[in-house]
Amino acid sequence: MFYRFSDVFFIDASDKFTLENDLKCIATGVSNQPTLDDAFRILRAAHDNWLLFIDNADDPTLDLRPYIKWAHGNILITTRNREVRIHAPKCSVWVDRLDLEDAKKLLLGGVAVSESPETNEAVTNIVQKLGCLALAVNQARAFLAQDICTLEEYLPMYMQNRRKLLEAKFVQSTDDYEHTVYTTWLISFEKLSSAAALLFELLCFMHHEAIPSRIFEDAWKNLKVAEADAIPSTLASFLSGFEAADSTWDLFRFRMLIKEILSFSLVEFDSANHAFSLHPLVQQWAKTHFDHSRESTRSTQTLICLAIPEGKSQDDYSLKMSLLPHLRESTQTGFAVHSSLLDPVGLVYLYGGMFRECAEIYKRLFSEMQDQFGSENPSTLRSMDHLARVYSKLAQYKDALKLNEQVLALRKQILGEEHPDTLTSMANLARAYSDLGQRRDTLKLEEQVLVLRKQVLGEEHPDTLMSLANLARTYSDLGRPRDTLKLEEQVLALRKQILGEKHPDTLMSMANLAATYADLGQPQDALTIEEQVLVLRKQVLGEKHPDTLMSMANLACTCKDLGQHQEALTLEEQVLALRKQILGEDHPDTLMSMANLAITCADLGQPQDALALEEQVLVLRKQVLGENHPDTLMSMANLARTYADLGQQEEALTLEEQVLVLRDQILGEEHPDTLTSMANLAATYSDLGQYQDSLALDEEVLVMRTQILGEDHPDTLSSMAKLAATYTDLSRPQDALALEEQVLVLRKQVLGEDHPDTLSSMANLACTYADLGQHRGALTLGEQVLVLRKQILGEEHPDTLTSMAKLAATYTDLSRPQDALALEEQVLVLRKQVLGEDHPDTLSSMADLAATYVDLGQHREALKLKTELFRLRKQSLGEDHPNTLISMTGLASTYADLYQHQDALAIEEQVLILTKRIFGEEHQDTLTSMVNVAYTYCDLGQYQDALALEEQVLALRKRLLGHEHPDTVRSFQRVEQIHQSMQSE
Repeated sequence: MFYRFSDVFFIDASDKFTLENDLKCIATGVSNQPTLDDAFRILRAAHDNWLLFIDNADDPTLDLRPYIKWAHGNILITTRNREVRIHAPKCSVWVDRLDLEDAKKLLLGGVAVSESPETNEAVTNIVQKLGCLALAVNQARAFLAQDICTLEEYLPMYMQNRRKLLEAKFVQSTDDYEHTVYTTWLISFEKLSSAAALLFELLCFMHHEAIPSRIFEDAWKNLKVAEADAIPSTLASFLSGFEAADSTWDLFRFRMLIKEILSFSLVEFDSANHAFSLHPLVQQWAKTHFDHSRESTRSTQTLICLAIPEGKSQDDYSLKMSLLPHLRESTQTGFAVHSSLLDPVGLVYLYGGMFRECAEIYKRLFSEMQDQFGSENPSTLRSMDHLARVYSKLAQYKDALKLNEQVLALRKQILGEEHPDTLTSMANLARAYSDLGQRRDTLKLEEQVLVLRKQVLGEEHPDTLMSLANLARTYSDLGRPRDTLKLEEQVLALRKQILGEKHPDTLMSMANLAATYADLGQPQDALTIEEQVLVLRKQVLGEKHPDTLMSMANLACTCKDLGQHQEALTLEEQVLALRKQILGEDHPDTLMSMANLAITCADLGQPQDALALEEQVLVLRKQVLGENHPDTLMSMANLARTYADLGQQEEALTLEEQVLVLRDQILGEEHPDTLTSMANLAATYSDLGQYQDSLALDEEVLVMRTQILGEDHPDTLSSMAKLAATYTDLSRPQDALALEEQVLVLRKQVLGEDHPDTLSSMANLACTYADLGQHRGALTLGEQVLVLRKQILGEEHPDTLTSMAKLAATYTDLSRPQDALALEEQVLVLRKQVLGEDHPDTLSSMADLAATYVDLGQHREALKLKTELFRLRKQSLGEDHPNTLISMTGLASTYADLYQHQDALAIEEQVLILTKRIFGEEHQDTLTSMVNVAYTYCDLGQYQDALALEEQVLALRKRLLGHEHPDTVRSFQRVEQIHQSMQSE
């Protein structure tokens, strides 16, 4: 660039002496002892296009103004002191760290290496580790040029010898800059005032990004109420120095200190967000320089603890979350703060989802409180309360129960049975019972608490209302949604009256009421309330508050209940993005959002997307919560269901067996989650055709749920419905009928005639009528269900479309193929619109429509549709999926209808090979495939081959199903028919 100028004068402005000395050198040709005035006269007289290059103008005490007052010429100043910008405010350029590509080019300049993907990766890793800092990258380039190591070897060497490499100065250098990376920062640090140096030191032991400047003012405010011996003297003196004459925070002094530290470019300050940041290498150097002294870490930890707010507003919550990375960074070598400051730290860890770290904090606090004050001190009991709460979060339910029982006993003894704190302990103990699945113990205790709080505190006290809300939740757990509704409406009315319509507790009551409406099968009512809650929470708490995000997640669930899966997907993606941003990628709430999103992907017929998400969630939950945490086990169960959706039944079975064993060990065999695992395992046995195994588990689950939950609990009724389905699988339609009629009566009583589960019972009963040949009864029920689902859920809800599809099947059973055709065409169009063209339900509609074409003798149309169906299922599910095999079987059947028996045989033999490999030789689907191949052998006149297959099937069905099973009877008849055909020939 310098060729553009007539003269270029290089001036080193490291200090006043070098600056003036280099300026005087300009006049060496006109005087033996040149002065500054001589230099200035030359510059004024020269009208050429000269350049004055003033380098290293970093000293904030050096005023450049007297040296740059020129009416012409060009001046270029390089500096790390932002104040120098005042001399050219419109022509200053802040040069931050290099971008990645420029940093890579700088590193490779002068280093002889060949281009390759491995070289590019090594270079990228090096410059990223150096934070793309030009001086550090240049120093690394100089080291590599010595041929001491290869590119690939540099990074491990750097990690082991960081200080030596960043302090090293090589004889053969690529520039004229005399200082190394570390010495540059040391020179700047040594020029700081003592207060600025301490501020820098405190910042260096926090995370290097987004350090809120307000923590210093907040810590100063709380300094006055903290125990004197809890605060390091150096920190106390530092913070006290910001007290103005009127006893307020001296913002001017603090800003001047920031100005001083910025002038040496040791830190950066984001004035828009009022936050400091440091380059990672600056932080690493500083920690090395300060040598991680206990005093430094203790002062930093104490500063952060003093800054933790007590409130629950979005601003308070946001600050707590913003302090979390700084707490983690400053406590890498352990906690050095006074025990009186630990309680707020525990809450930050709790809100941040760091339950293990939180537990360690409260264990220490409990131990120190107990040693210092004894077991009966209120502070000791409060620490026990907190520890029990964290144990619950960690799913250490028995430990939580034990602590809660101890606290309750002590508070009864010290404070009396009716003291508010004693009643709080009773409520906490009730929650511990609930976590252990002991719902009846929970109910008994919560009813006691409610009575006592009404007597002691009054019916309208917030704690009394909390007891009402807790009792409502327990009614819900016990399958009493109507009792839940009554209580929640009461709580909501009282909270509106006492606290106001926008109070967070009122909004929580509205959210609970919406959930109960959803449980009662009233999703539209739930949706209306949840939309109101979301709007109010955004107004009152802010768009990023955890309760606001929870409202968005709840709204997504209700959208799914209404069949609005795309809307749910959009909401859940928003919640996930916000939780990642606010809470971090491994926070339990973030992982819950990922799990919810996976379920929605599955609902949308995207099982591969669901699988990818669920595998990721499972890995993270194992890391964050532990392998035995209920949420981890839930992830394993969800993953098993997705394996089942993908037709990977054996993988599903393995996972579900693991989950059942773990839940049995951790929660106990009577816990609701353990019973759910048993039910899930039974469903997988059904998928695998192991109906007897499924029957045994279904019967066991039903007995246990009846004993534990009661005969009319929704989960008990679900078990009855599942057992009825297994009876159907075992060709016991009369037994299925008896159970389904019983379930329908109970669901009408418990849930109401319009509840989705009640309608499902009606639909199941209609199917059983069809199995028994009672097609008129099936038609009547099917039409009722369709009318009700249209009214309650809407005409495009997936359940409504399922009712239409089942009604079409009933028309087929009644030999009304034209009516079936009209309905099936309508369902296919709607499913394509609502669910998408490759959704499993849409593909089922195509299969149903193709079957109806066959019934109408339209085999060419059927062939066309079945070919497309096979292509779509193979593409979306894979060729080994059970539904893909069903499509292949259907396609073979249509080839047979068209007398293309060789084509049919080729497909059926392929299906048989696949079913044997996937399900095993004795699976019912494998036996059905053998029968299909045998039929085609007969069509081709290959009776010996057909007979051999049918005799194998007969022997297997006798052994697996029994001699009297309908399928066994049919096999016996088929063998007889083939013998007759062979004799007639």
